[in-house]
Amino acid sequence: MKALPGRRAIWLTRGGKIMQAFEPAMFGLSLAGGIYLATHQAGHIVVLDRGSAASNDMLAPGLLLLLGVTLVVASLLFFHRKGRKLWQRLVAAGVATSFFAVGYTLEMRREHTESFFGVATVSRENPFFDDVPGRAALIRLSRWGLRGDDFPESKPPNEHRVALIGGGPVFGTGVSESETLAVKLTDRLQKRGFSKPVRVLNLGVPRAHLASHLAMIEIAERKLGANVIVVCLSFPADLSLWDLSVERREHATVSGFSFVSFMFGYKTAALLFRERNIARDVSAENVVFLQTELARFAAARTERSVPIYVVALGSTDPRVQQAVEAVRGATYLAPVRLGSEHLIDDTSHPNGGGNDLLSERIETALPSALFAE
Repeated sequence: MKALPGRRAIWLTRGGKIMQAFEPAMFGLSLAGGIYLATHQAGHIVVLDRGSAASNDMLAPGLLLLLGVTLVVASLLFFHRKGRKLWQRLVAAGVATSFFAVGYTLEMRREHTESFFGVATVSRENPFFDDVPGRAALIRLSRWGLRGDDFPESKPPNEHRVALIGGGPVFGTGVSESETLAVKLTDRLQKRGFSKPVRVLNLGVPRAHLASHLAMIEIAERKLGANVIVVCLSFPADLSLWDLSVERREHATVSGFSFVSFMFGYKTAALLFRERNIARDVSAENVVFLQTELARFAAARTERSVPIYVVALGSTDPRVQQAVEAVRGATYLAPVRLGSEHLIDDTSHPNGGGNDLLSERIETALPSALFAE
């Protein structure tokens, strides 16, 4: 007579069957998680290496990369072991695919930048801004991701407003707040003793280029009530088709950028796409882009439009001046020549001394009539 199995043996048998049923899903999840972990850490290491990070900063991502590769190898061994049934492999593949589908969807919904009336600005997730290697500094950001204090959207009746627009040099990449162009220009304008106090709005956004600058001009005029708009164009970077606002839009849709961001991390994707799409010279093709964009912008301007003063940084090309002066109400200021002593090391960004020179050029160009209301 065959002996009946004990209760303990029954539970072990049932537990083994349950584990066997869940085993394909666990290996599928391990495979997907391992690939995701490995690619993210590989991207992180590339970004750290480009920023000349210390070797000990590579230790943690290096170990996590090794863990990710181990998970991938273990999962692949599951697929190739003899005796695995087709349904088990399909379940594992289905779980892995679902992991990526859900993760990719969540990544597209995640916002890595702030927004100011639709123009991408700096994320407030990290109060440190380290766009210039070795010059990371704790900065203050407004609720819109702009540098400095919050300010009322509508201009109060008791103040004049100057909208300062541009990329990293206007934002103040690599300099303290007291050294920014906005603060320097504010100090100079306040000494002129206008009937109302002058507020200089720092609307500079790092990695923003021409298209974003033009959009910000419209915001400054229609939403913020600026008396005058000052735009600092940085050449050749501002001739780039790709910028932070494009990144924001591409990240929110199914695209190469959003996929690379999901697989390798946002910083890695941003690095790859910026390097690929950045303008590196004032070529004929890039000048045509400048002329086309300015012509489109000029078509919407009227006699009542707010006056614009344009400072060109890094270019003395006469074609740039011609394109700017073709815009109604725009004044082209003679380029300010900044020597190496006025720039942050290894960059084209002005330091405090450079911003002194720029603020002087801008302040002397602004007639008092702009603040006569």
